[in-house]
Amino acid sequence: MPRFETIAKFAAPGCLVKPLLVDFLTSQEAFRLTIRTGKPLERAPDGWFHPSAHPGMTEDQLLGYLTMPPREKLEDFGYIGRMSVLFGTIWGEVVRQALIQLRLMVPVRDGTCLACGYPQPRHCREHGARSDLTRSTGHLDGILRFGPPDDGWSYLSADIWGFECKTIKNFRLGDAPDMDEAYFRERWPDYWWQVQEYMRLTGLGKYIVLFFGIGNPWDLREYHVYADPVAAYSIERKYLGALRRAGITS
Repeated sequence: MPRFETIAKFAAPGCLVKPLLVDFLTSQEAFRLTIRTGKPLERAPDGWFHPSAHPGMTEDQLLGYLTMPPREKLEDFGYIGRMSVLFGTIWGEVVRQALIQLRLMVPVRDGTCLACGYPQPRHCREHGARSDLTRSTGHLDGILRFGPPDDGWSYLSADIWGFECKTIKNFRLGDAPDMDEAYFRERWPDYWWQVQEYMRLTGLGKYIVLFFGIGNPWDLREYHVYADPVAAYSIERKYLGALRRAGITS
């Protein structure tokens, strides 16, 4: 069981992942992990909408994305951009494997990923989401379950959350409060739209977003975001409108 009396100062009331993760990383429990990732590369426009980039755009912006001519050469991330993406990927994998050891992360099932088409779990270990109607697709950082133990639990009885892990420069967290969805939406609107889109695609009703501050004191912030049907409707209508204007049908 987590030693909440020793780590309460690290988490606001209601946090689910943050106290467990802090306790796990500071405990004497063995933790061996294998990191497998590749050098981050730029993704060319593929005619599909992606939760990390498009849900907060206007219909006109989405139309421009669909109809712009392909660039002859993709814009280079540069050293700083590449290192930021690479470290974020590595830290996300550390968190994923820690949550697996804590028996919170729902594993992907054997089959084919909805988002990338690769076999799971051999070549893809993330939960894919996809809508052919709105031509939108992406990978969730994870799905978490709280409540009943592994033996005999079900999705109907367990407490199920989507999960997203973000790395950020530590000073940018500043005095940001835990567990304040309104603050999260105003401060990081692109991330708020991103998890709304994942909930629209999957049917999940709630999401945990965990920020990890890079550098001493390695701050963590946890936010809980709930499905907004108005936002889901807005995303769907914008996507369908842009697709229609671009002459693209599913």
